[in-house]
Amino acid sequence: MLKYWLEVANTRAKNLEKNTADAFFSSLNHRISDGIWLWAIILSAQFLKLPATVSEYLYIALQIYLIIAVKLLILKAVAAIVSSSPRKRYSPVHP
Repeated sequence: MLKYWLEVANTRAKNLEKNTADAFFSSLNHRISDGIWLWAIILSAQFLKLPATVSEYLYIALQIYLIIAVKLLILKAVAAIVSSSPRKRYSPVHP
């Protein structure tokens, strides 16, 4: 269901700017899938009754990954917004 809504948002954003919207949404999809895999590894570690420190370290790794991923997505979103701004269309042409 999440993938469907990402595709809908991606299609709508493509109307604004092709390259930056594709880069943003492919990056978003990649970050979400990697986060889900890390979460699945944490659940597997807990299910297999590994020592608690292993699960704690994996959880810390997931938190660090999500923080970095969100910051990178914010940078890509800003780049997409700036590149699709109307300022390009109305800027004066210099010879």
